[in-house]
Amino acid sequence: MDLFGTDLPVDDGFAWCDAPFLQALKRGDWVLLDEINLASQSVLEGLNSCLDHRGTVYISELDREFVLSPGFRLFAAQNPLGQGGGRKGLPRSFVNRFTQVFMDELHRDDLHIICNGVYGAHESIAHVLEFNWRMHQATMERREFGSSGAPWEFNLRDVSRFMELALSPSMLENGPKPVDAFVAMLYEQRMRTRSDRHHVRALFRSVFGRDLPSRTPTLHITEDTVQVGHSVLQRRCTATSTRLRALGGQLTYAESLMTCIEKRWMAILVGGAGAGKTALVRWLASVTGNRLVEFAMNAGVDTSELLGGFEQVDVQRHRSRLVEQVSEL
Repeated sequence: MDLFGTDLPVDDGFAWCDAPFLQALKRGDWVLLDEINLASQSVLEGLNSCLDHRGTVYISELDREFVLSPGFRLFAAQNPLGQGGGRKGLPRSFVNRFTQVFMDELHRDDLHIICNGVYGAHESIAHVLEFNWRMHQATMERREFGSSGAPWEFNLRDVSRFMELALSPSMLENGPKPVDAFVAMLYEQRMRTRSDRHHVRALFRSVFGRDLPSRTPTLHITEDTVQVGHSVLQRRCTATSTRLRALGGQLTYAESLMTCIEKRWMAILVGGAGAGKTALVRWLASVTGNRLVEFAMNAGVDTSELLGGFEQVDVQRHRSRLVEQVSEL
């Protein structure tokens, strides 16, 4: 369905709709299959006829065979199996159809060039890149700390988030937020144990030349805004009634969540049962006047339960209900 296409409902029944892959194959476009080792076996089998000497795709629903256009080129990319997430080893017969190219991680010089091009010359770039590189070396290369929660990734995404926060204006001050506030958010709070967080602080001291301050954010609520530390959110309406209360020990995490909301970043809360993860999000939604929709995820949940799907409709039942409503009038 996702690879070649499927039948979709139209006004007078169903009609075949080409998927982007089949459209590209017919037009002669280039295609990149990212995260190929997350694909299901049925998808890999569907690709086999494209990759071998046949160079064709047979669609049984249409009883037609499509030949690869001359300009069509196929690329694939994958992350190592060790990153988990359902990644699996591809069949050797499938992999042998490709020419494999291994790419090393970006070096600090490469990251420096990228950051200068995207964010311009900024005084924090050199320190951020050095700190990010040392975090990777200490946790993934030398294994000095961070064994709980490993494997970790400290790469360009972290540097980009860091620089985006460093350059964003503060609603409370004339200038950007202090660097210390989001160093703690992006690095220290990812660690699972107190010892690992102390190592992050020591690393910060060695790179930035000062201590990472320990602070408890303050909570301030007005009719229009909610402020926790350096983060401020607008309130949509008067807060809904709730028995939840802000706990002093969770204000640090609330500040980080509010920063993610400000920057439109997705956030995932990690912690043991009863740590207050759900309660914190419920409180934040309540105090800002946002409606919170909750889904209990499990292995049996599929996309149709989250996004919806087509269901059979009994037209006669709806007609009878409409007649009853009209009769009541």
